[in-house]
Amino acid sequence: MKILVIGKDGQVGRYLQKSLNSVENQILFLGKKDMDISKRRDVTSLVISFSPQVIINASAYTNVEKAESDIEAAFKVNDVGVGNLVYACEQVNASLIHISTDYVFDGEVTVPYTTTDTPNPKNAYGASKLAGENRIVQSTISYYILRVSWVFSEYNSNFVKTMLKKARDGASLSVVADQVGNPTFAGDVADAIGLMLNQLVTTGSKEIYHFCGAPQCSWYEFAKTIFDVAAQEKFLTNKPEMKMVKTTEYKSFVDRPLFTSLDSSKFEKDFNAEIPKWGDSLTELIVRMK
Repeated sequence: MKILVIGKDGQVGRYLQKSLNSVENQILFLGKKDMDISKRRDVTSLVISFSPQVIINASAYTNVEKAESDIEAAFKVNDVGVGNLVYACEQVNASLIHISTDYVFDGEVTVPYTTTDTPNPKNAYGASKLAGENRIVQSTISYYILRVSWVFSEYNSNFVKTMLKKARDGASLSVVADQVGNPTFAGDVADAIGLMLNQLVTTGSKEIYHFCGAPQCSWYEFAKTIFDVAAQEKFLTNKPEMKMVKTTEYKSFVDRPLFTSLDSSKFEKDFNAEIPKWGDSLTELIVRMK
């Protein structure tokens, strides 16, 4: 199978480079320096020359804070860029696997979101990601949209790395305790995409899936577990002092949803897969980081 992966330097992209079988497949990995997805001519030319059967879009503008002050930049990647990939897919009859986010929802519920729930983003980042989803859904191509949440790994900027750095710097921490979601290890997302590949090509499906780690928790509970595991594995000598705060007390000009837990049961059923426990993935990650 010929596969084009966009976003090779992101958290999921780095794990896709490890997990996708380059012996059985012909794979081209591209990063921002290799192609600007906001430029349709460049995207179309490259896709036509490689002519993949599947494009995996692991690229995104993910800085939620900056997206609020630079909306144009967020939409340029998350909306226009996705539209360009869709157009390129149409030219070579390729399928698309696209990573989206829990932030397409407004968080005004108390039970996990299913794929049939209506999105209603509260901020620019979520709106830009939903716009990209709509580009795909309204197209003629076959696709899987995979919504994930709270992605962490040893790569790039993420909550786990930020918390561990602050702890090693001896900082006392105030962590939001009333936002609830599902931490998800980037390697587990890459494995999920691996399960989707063959089925998408053979079925020509058009589906949205949710995939995230279990169980749901708050940012405070996530941070506490990070420090407990890090101390247990001798990554930290001392756990930092932590204070619970509400979203209203946290200094941010971004309106964030309070509850974005995702229901992954559709993914479990369709791919006969077990949803990973994020605590297990976190422990394995911290052991590797020592």
